Amino acid sequence: MLKMNFIFKIFIIFLSISLNAQQRRSADYYAQIPEKIENEQEIRIYKDFSLTNGGKIFRIYFKNNKCNAELISWFFPTQTSSDEYNSENPEVTKFQCSDKTFMNFEIRNIQYLPKEEYFKYKKENKTIVLNDDTKEYEIEIRQSLVMDGVGYNVKYKNGKIFNQFYYSNPKTYSENYPEIDELQNFMEILKYIESEFKIKF
Repeated sequence: MLKMNFIFKIFIIFLSISLNAQQRRSADYYAQIPEKIENEQEIRIYKDFSLTNGGKIFRIYFKNNKCNAELISWFFPTQTSSDEYNSENPEVTKFQCSDKTFMNFEIRNIQYLPKEEYFKYKKENKTIVLNDDTKEYEIEIRQSLVMDGVGYNVKYKNGKIFNQFYYSNPKTYSENYPEIDELQNFMEILKYIESEFKIKF
């Protein structure tokens, strides 16, 4: 029974990762923005989306020396018949910003934050146990997995400096592991977006 539960969890994780990766690739298309970042300075934060509706992208960038900030809500096409789909234009909310706004992301280390896999070990609880069969000591690793919640994919560019990472359920994990600086830094970024632009993200 335990083995079946483990296999089922692995299957759900694999399916979730597969779906997320596939749909994140199409997020730029549905949001009607270039897939490749063409501006010299730009930050994109993709919020994990509902599998039935769409998703959100917070974007701040400079074009013609002018700062632009926007929240894009994009939607999957809705099926109107067996072979017809109705596409919806994304909803775009624009905000005022400046050089200082962009720098507020940088002082929260967005350009340095690593991929989640690089600090995965910080979520592990390791203990030494005696194997009853072999009578030898082994290291047992336990980690709490959050199966639901919200994940974020981030792209950062400033000139030749580029960074990209994905954090799954940072809010829950930051509460469970307050000692993980990377998660705390990223939560500060989300809090800054919500306080500066008066939005829930």
